[in-house]
Amino acid sequence: MREWKLGPGDPLHLVLAADARLGVPRYTDDHIWDLALGGGEPPALLLHTTFGLRAGWMRLFPRFVRAGGALTDPAAFAQPPRLVHFAPNYACLTFSPFSGIDVRCEYRVPDSCTITGRLRIHNNSVLKETLRLEWVGLLSPLEQGEAMAARPAAPTPVLAGSTEGLYPVCAVSGAAVMPASSPFPALAVEWELYPGNDRELCWALASLDDPAASLAAARSLAAEPWEPALARITMLERQHIVEITTGEPDWDAALAFTQVAALRLFLPGPGLPHPSFVHARGSDRGYSPRGDGSDYPYPWSGQTVLGAWHMAGLLPGAPELARGLLLNFLHTQQEDGFVDWKPGLGGQRGKYLAPPLLASLAWKLGQADPDPGWLAVLYPMLWRFLNLWMDTSHDRDQDGYPEWDHPLQTGYENNPLFDRWHIQSQGVDITTLESPALGAMLYRECDSLARIARRANLREDLPVLEMWAARLRAVVEQTWDPGASIYRFRDYQTHTSQPGRLVKTFQGSGAYPAGVDFNAPQRLILRVHNQEENTRAARVILHGLGPQGELREELRPLQFFWMHGEGRATTQSVFTRLNAVEIDGLESRDRLRIYTVDYTQEAVSLLLPLWAGIPGEARAWQTVERALLGRYLAPWGIPMCPAGNAPDAPTTLSAVEMVWNTLVGEGLLRYGRQAEAAGLVTRLMSTVVQSLKIRRAFGQSYNAYTGQASGDSNSLFGLAPLGLFLQTAGIERLAANEVILRGINPFPWPITVQYRGITVTRQGEETQVTFPTGKPVAVRGPGPYRLSLT
Repeated sequence: MREWKLGPGDPLHLVLAADARLGVPRYTDDHIWDLALGGGEPPALLLHTTFGLRAGWMRLFPRFVRAGGALTDPAAFAQPPRLVHFAPNYACLTFSPFSGIDVRCEYRVPDSCTITGRLRIHNNSVLKETLRLEWVGLLSPLEQGEAMAARPAAPTPVLAGSTEGLYPVCAVSGAAVMPASSPFPALAVEWELYPGNDRELCWALASLDDPAASLAAARSLAAEPWEPALARITMLERQHIVEITTGEPDWDAALAFTQVAALRLFLPGPGLPHPSFVHARGSDRGYSPRGDGSDYPYPWSGQTVLGAWHMAGLLPGAPELARGLLLNFLHTQQEDGFVDWKPGLGGQRGKYLAPPLLASLAWKLGQADPDPGWLAVLYPMLWRFLNLWMDTSHDRDQDGYPEWDHPLQTGYENNPLFDRWHIQSQGVDITTLESPALGAMLYRECDSLARIARRANLREDLPVLEMWAARLRAVVEQTWDPGASIYRFRDYQTHTSQPGRLVKTFQGSGAYPAGVDFNAPQRLILRVHNQEENTRAARVILHGLGPQGELREELRPLQFFWMHGEGRATTQSVFTRLNAVEIDGLESRDRLRIYTVDYTQEAVSLLLPLWAGIPGEARAWQTVERALLGRYLAPWGIPMCPAGNAPDAPTTLSAVEMVWNTLVGEGLLRYGRQAEAAGLVTRLMSTVVQSLKIRRAFGQSYNAYTGQASGDSNSLFGLAPLGLFLQTAGIERLAANEVILRGINPFPWPITVQYRGITVTRQGEETQVTFPTGKPVAVRGPGPYRLSLT
């Protein structure tokens, strides 16, 4: 395991939880711990949890006592704590509370309901020291509970308490006593340390639903030897962690923490055949009062396709975990090809069709596997899935350009064009839109499935796949706006992308003339606003003309979506003239405003045709230079909406989300823009490093103009873009017996990557690869190069 020396001024990410690779964590009862190197109440080396909000807090920390004083606050230590090793369920710190007294402090989470630690004390001075070490446990229970207290329990005392049906018990090894002079509930040992002498204390906390079971588990764990468990952790880290060394030590730490945090997100559960991930694993999560996970919020209720795609890039050293995610999706497949967009470990289902990224994910994972057999097995399922997307049930005008069914499918449901949750958004019915992002995903899906078919020698469907790909490319290209140098959303019936405007305002119920002509057929948005911020049983009838002649459309109460006193509805017809409006169900002060849809609303997803490889070189150049670099790219990354094109609220529109930035970065690399991709990676890494230094946590997203993190701490979507970093550095594939290089190293310092005995060092155009056999291979220039043991 790599040795670090990360202190208070360095990036830090200190979360501990059970590791699904080493056991079976409990999806519905999972205790997650935060470790702080100072601060808190009292200021200490605090290990903290809430047991998934079943306690106000549970805190564990050491207290060091010798003649003349006692210390808990790391700020007063002779040498501050430094993190030297870390894994998903393990951390090791070194520090000196007093001059000449060196401490090595380890923490390990064996399973969801226990945690253990070991402190090794070394007298590095020339004098004998008398030292008392107290292990303190503080519990703030909820209504039904008792705080931690030292209690007799032969042969030695323990700390015990209770909260909401949990009975935490802490035991220590050796002849512990209850210290009479401690201000905290604690267990203590006292040693005489001669120069060069060592002493060791092991402790364990078990928090089960039975006090006797907690006591037995804590006692057993405190007496358990550490070496076998550490050997297993070390073995797995060598197997799954890609060790990266750059000229920026902060980057090295952030990339290592990213892999560890991603591995920590995996959990097993009865609802899926393979371990899946939760989107954020923190000390306030992990408990299901219902006991089955059906009451979990969004971050714990299922895996998403964009999340799986992002996860595959974060864990290049563990492709088998990403392959399990793909199999989890296909596990939900129905006979018609339907695959659920968000299957959960507790059996939850999202009930919408998954976005078309599964064949692309399969091909991405399959490139590192010399055996195409598993791709051949998956091919029929992937074919049925894509075939369903291309069916007329999703292509409502049958032009070869399908439409989304629901905003949640997109992975960007707060897009101001179709977001229903913020009153400054338009709230357009997404089924009426044709999206360049969906077209790009479908095009990439056709291309990936065709590649799988060729590799597995399954060529029967190739003509259809090539026809679909050509049609999708053509219709996406039709959405190109040369004036803005970007692709546009368009109406699925009119196939136009016009700006929007306010048409008419009406107040209260009644029959009103309108008399408005439109230069071209327009879809209308109705927005009802009331003063009381509640709903109305609004019913509106529109009279006018459409492309086929006279038109009457009725919008009933269930067609209005209400939020904060505003109801919105989208017409299913397009109008060339609005003659009159009948309104029922509104009060006299209520207002109805009618707008045409503004299809010029921009979002980062409109850059996805670059990722899919749809535009030619000239059009790609314009998209990059004028749109991406001209108005999207901000100091800390690419925001969800560019400045000047986003409403003032919500602030999430200024957010940098790593998965979308990664997709755009991959698009830059596809068109040979390696320098621009490196610039994007540099911005993204700066945001992550800043968050790890200030918050000691990853964010969920980051403000594009300040870099400030927001949202859930340690979210999957806020982890550093490790996959994009490797691709930008020209390491296209890194497997146990093969390396594929493309391009040069565009970063200003050499990059060394080590994985399963392979070492790759890139500096500019020079690359040296050393395989486990020890023989180095040197190459020069942009390649591509495929270097293999075989």
